[in-house]
Formats: sequence, structure tokens, C-alpha cells
Amino acid sequence: MSFFQGILLVVYIVLLVLITHKLAFFKTKLISNKTLTVIALLKITSGVAYIYVSKHFIEGGDIFNYYNDAEIVFDQFFVSPINYFKLVFLPNNVSIPSELATPIQLMGFWGDTGAYMLVRFNALIRVISFGNIYIHGLFAAYFSFIGCFLIAKVFEQNLKIKSLTFLSVFLMPSLLFWTSGIHKEFISVFALGLILYHFFKLTKSINQTINILGFISGLALFFFTRNYMLLALIPSIISYFIYKGFHIKYKKAVFFSILLLITFLNYAKIPDYNKTGFEVIIEKRQQFEDLKQGNTSINLEDIEPNLISLLKNSPKALFNTLIRPHFLEANTIFLKFAMIENLIIALLIILTFLNFHKLSLKESNFIIFMFLYSLFLLLIIGWIVPNIGAILRYRSIALVILIPSLVFVIEKIKIQKN
Repeated sequence: MSFFQGILLVVYIVLLVLITHKLAFFKTKLISNKTLTVIALLKITSGVAYIYVSKHFIEGGDIFNYYNDAEIVFDQFFVSPINYFKLVFLPNNVSIPSELATPIQLMGFWGDTGAYMLVRFNALIRVISFGNIYIHGLFAAYFSFIGCFLIAKVFEQNLKIKSLTFLSVFLMPSLLFWTSGIHKEFISVFALGLILYHFFKLTKSINQTINILGFISGLALFFFTRNYMLLALIPSIISYFIYKGFHIKYKKAVFFSILLLITFLNYAKIPDYNKTGFEVIIEKRQQFEDLKQGNTSINLEDIEPNLISLLKNSPKALFNTLIRPHFLEANTIFLKFAMIENLIIALLIILTFLNFHKLSLKESNFIIFMFLYSLFLLLIIGWIVPNIGAILRYRSIALVILIPSLVFVIEKIKIQKN
């Protein structure tokens, strides 16, 4: 990093901190503006640290491959600005236009829609980063911070929460680290925040254009980045829509939405795959197994593309996503920290299970909404991902919802006892 690049990095950090401190959007009654500014600084520092760790300890990774493809896109800015904007904003993985053939043939992620979202992001930031990849990490982490803030606001606006629930969205170590890197996780958290924030606004007033646009934008980002994670959210959204629209008990609405999802996965053909949802799950697993990633690979039990097989495999899937690595597998510092976090999560789940019945009807409906999404996403990850390291990163998009939900239940029961 040159002296100029270092100064520019500091300037952007100061700018983002000032935006967080001054902008009215980031106001909340639960924590002081100064505290939230410190959290933003911690978040963007994590994004910069993620780049440093990947560069000097892991010595590689997809984040640098995304950046290299983005450099190819950025070079078009000086050759043909129109081609640059085409590569950034038009659909990828389609027939290659003749004027774009040369840069596309040099790239590695043109055929992968989710990965190409990272190329698009890096190509946009490259205009203002002057080649400093740490600035890319800075902005990725800040978008993740905005997503986390929107999720925390959803809890604040729909429940009577305390500061610990609000803070738990940001400060769980895995959430702080995994959602701050230049991976699909930061886009997923940002998209999830947009979806949830604007969805609950729309349940109160359907005529707000900004909320409609925000909700659709979040759906689009999620769909093009990680569509299976969006699939996990559908039962929660449908059930809440049925509950609000038809005024039936929320638990009945949940049952009906799950039934609809199962029917869809079993019979409907997924566009671009020409396979049922269950068959796509099997295909995704095969794609992950073909990668043979690293030293934390695990063997998954065989599953068939049908409901019975997936249900039989569900306990093992949840075990892999919530319990592993356990104390017999934690043979590195990285895995030891993950093991400790797993123990904390297990304790939170047990305490929540014992006290859930003490919630009010409104509170339980909201928490079930969040649990339903977390459960489906953890199951999908457990069914298809044969690597503990990858699981820890992917599951962060479930934990960003699950952790504050668990903390809220425990925090509320503690207040009632006091």
C-alpha cells in the first residue's frame, strides 16, 4: 500500500464514521450515537482486517479473484466507458456480445451469477479506491453494517427490546468477522436488512413507495447473490402475509406456508435448472462436494431428492450447522473460538426453549417469524455444505437473525423476574 493509498483509506474511514455519527437515519433510543459510531468503526476495521488476514495468513482466496476480475472490468472504463457500464449493470452468464468478448474471456466469474455480484461491487468501488483493495473491504463492511443496523431496527420497532438485543446483531464474533469480508455474506446481510426493514413497514402501510422499492431491491440483491438463502425466507414472509391479510392465527399460517413450500419444492420446476427444488438441493450439494475444500471437510450422509430423505437428514444437518466444530474437532485457534461460540448458542437455545411460552402473542409471532427463517437456512446449509469452515461463514446469515431473537427472549424473562 502506497502512502497515498494509506491516506485515502484513512480519509474514507473518517468519512464513514462522520456519516454514521451525523446522519439522522442512524438514530436509535437504545444506544447512544457515540456507541453506534464506535460499532461502525469496529465493523469497518473488521473489513480491513479481513483483507489483511486473507492476504498475509491465508495467502489467497476468492476475494482476490473477485478483485482481479473487477480490474478487467475497470480497464474498460478507459477503453470504452459504455462497455464498463455494460459489464457492471447488464446481466451476466448470457450469450457474449462481440464488443465484450475480450474482457469476458479474461474473467473467471462471468458464468457465476452470485460470484459476479462481487465483481460488480469491486468494479464500482475501484473507481474511487485507486487500486487499494483495503478500501474495497472498508465499503463491504460498511454495507454489512447498514444491513445489521436495519435488522436491529426491525427488532426495535416491533418489540420492546433492550440494548443487549440491539447490540447482539453486531457484536457476536462470527457475525462481526464473517459478514465483514468481500464475500457474498456482506451483500446477503445488506439485502436481508432491506427486505425485513421494508417488509415490516409494509405490513403497517402498503402504500409507501420507498418501502416497496426497498423491499424489491432487497429481494433482487438476495436472489442474484444467494437465491437459496432467499428461498429460506419465503415461508416466514408468506406466513406473515397470510396472518395479516386473512386474520388467522399465526401458527396456522406458518403450517400453511410450510405446506406450500414443500409442494413447490416437490413439484415445481425451478427456472434455469429445469429440476424440482429438492433436485436442485442435491445438485448444489454435489457442486460443493466437487470443490473438496480444505482441511475442515466433513462427510455428509447420502440424501435423496424427496421430503422423507431430507427430514431424516435434518437432525444431522442442524448438528453440523449449530454444534460443529465440537471439542473433539477444535484443533486450531480458529476452530476453538468457533467451538466456544457454539456452546454459547446452544445455551441460548436451551434457555429460550424453556422460557418461550412466557412471551406475549405478538412477541411469539415475531420471534417465530425469525426462527422459521433461521431454521430453514441452517437446514439448507447443513444439507449441502460439506465443510466446517464454509458452514461457519454461510450460517452467519442465519445467526444475524437467530442470535438477537434468542437474546430477546432471555433478556425479557430476566426483566420479568427482576
